[in-house]
Amino acid sequence: MARHPPLRHRVQQLSTVPVVLWRRLVGAVVFAIGWLTVWLPGAATATALAGAIALWVWAGSSSSLEQAVALARPWVPALQTLTLDGTDASLRNGGRIQRLDWRDGAGLSVSAQGIDFSLDLRPLLKAEPLTLALHLDTLVVDDQSPPNPEPPTPPNNLTLPLDLQVALDVDRLTLNGPQPVHIDHLRAEYRYGGEDGEASHLISDLHLEVAQGSYGGTIALQAEAPMALNADLHGQLTTVLPAMGDEPPRPWQSPVAVRVRGMLANEDPSQSALASV
Repeated sequence: MARHPPLRHRVQQLSTVPVVLWRRLVGAVVFAIGWLTVWLPGAATATALAGAIALWVWAGSSSSLEQAVALARPWVPALQTLTLDGTDASLRNGGRIQRLDWRDGAGLSVSAQGIDFSLDLRPLLKAEPLTLALHLDTLVVDDQSPPNPEPPTPPNNLTLPLDLQVALDVDRLTLNGPQPVHIDHLRAEYRYGGEDGEASHLISDLHLEVAQGSYGGTIALQAEAPMALNADLHGQLTTVLPAMGDEPPRPWQSPVAVRVRGMLANEDPSQSALASV
């Protein structure tokens, strides 16, 4: 059985190694440690930067919106009943969607045609609202949900994950029902934002035309309880008075103003909001 030399002899053998060789060996180890210390974080940074650039380029492609919806559909139930046709839009810049259809499975369906939108993500880098401009040729809302025996109750929280600013333009909005309601030239500026506990939804520069009248105003709603509501609406009601005796039918106009104040989260439903005309 072979016997190893004592440890003392091995140390003596190492001491005979030239000093120059020791210096080279130590220098190589130090260089390797320094190279790994610099290269590994640099490689990780370069990989992350390359991934970010690739994601930015992909988000600007004309198929990125449709691809993103397809990727998210298995994980987001609301997207499983969403269909997009004629999509030429990107996540980064927006674009056009020929037709959009969505339903909730309980009888509510929404259909839109001729959707043009643009968005600007740069304000998010400065903690400013995401800016979106949205135009729709037609928007149809059809609610065939079964009647609910319970009285409707407003939600007590309508907060959003980020600040938002939207310029909305709808040529025709149709609310289907036994007697469909058609709203033309719906225009509005929508903004959501505010500090925690003070966030609110604000609709300003509102304009719409319905039933031969044109209306406008502003609506402000607190995002959290007690959900204070302040709405000021005004307009011009135009109609045609029927013929009376020898008088032929003639046009008739009257100004209309409505003010609504209240708390939607009020425990007493009869005191939720008060309106004056």
